[in-house]
Amino acid sequence: MATTAREPRRIASALEFRPEAFLCNISEETFQKNYDFGVIIVEGRKPGEEYRVTRVEWRASRANKGEDSTVQEISALEIARDVARQCNADIGEHSFAGVFVIENGASPSRGELEEAHASLRRRYEHAVGVAKGQWERERRTDWITDEQRRAARYLNLTNEPWLASAAPQELCPGCGIPHLPGIAKCGHCGAILDAEKAAKLYPELREALAPAKPKERRREGTEPAEK
Repeated sequence: MATTAREPRRIASALEFRPEAFLCNISEETFQKNYDFGVIIVEGRKPGEEYRVTRVEWRASRANKGEDSTVQEISALEIARDVARQCNADIGEHSFAGVFVIENGASPSRGELEEAHASLRRRYEHAVGVAKGQWERERRTDWITDEQRRAARYLNLTNEPWLASAAPQELCPGCGIPHLPGIAKCGHCGAILDAEKAAKLYPELREALAPAKPKERRREGTEPAEK
C-alpha cells in the first residue's frame, strides 16, 4: 500500500509562531544547550563588545517514535525562551546570567540592555560577596570560581587579593587527585609526595622514610669476622 509523507504540524502553543528569534548575551560566558533536534550555542561577548546576538531558527522535532511518529514544528521564539531559561540557572533571587530574548528585531533596545545589566550586576555583586567570604575563611585562590572572576572583571574590581592566579596543581601519583605543589602527604590516599617534608612533619614516618644504608660489600676470598 502506498504511503504519503506526513506534513509537519505545529505544536499548539500560546506563543506566536516565529521562524526566527534572537538571543542577546551581555556576559563573557558561552552557553551550550542540547536538544533532540540539535545543539544551540549562545556565544559570550568578546573584548570590546557590549553584547553578542545569537540567531535561533524554528526546528522540527519528531514525537512518538515508530509508525505513528509525527514531525512537529517548534517556534523559534519558544526555543529561544527555553534556551534563555536554561542559561539563567536558578540561584534564587539572582537567577540571571546575562541571556535574554530580544523582543523585536535582531538588536536589543537600550531599555532591554539597561534592565539586563541591572539584573546581571545584582548577580555579580552576590558572587563577589561569596568570593570575599571564601577568601577570608580559607585564603585559597584555587577555590575562586570562573563566574566569581568574571563578576570581578564586570564590576571593575582589579585589586582583590583573591583574583591572583591560582598556583598550578599537580596530580597525586597514588590516586590522581589534584593538589597544590609543596604538599607533604596526599590528604586523600596518604601517598607521600615530599619525603623530606613528610619526615619533618610526621615523626612516626621518619624511620620508614629514612634513606636505606648501603650494605657493606665483602671482598672476595675473605670470611666474615667471627663474633
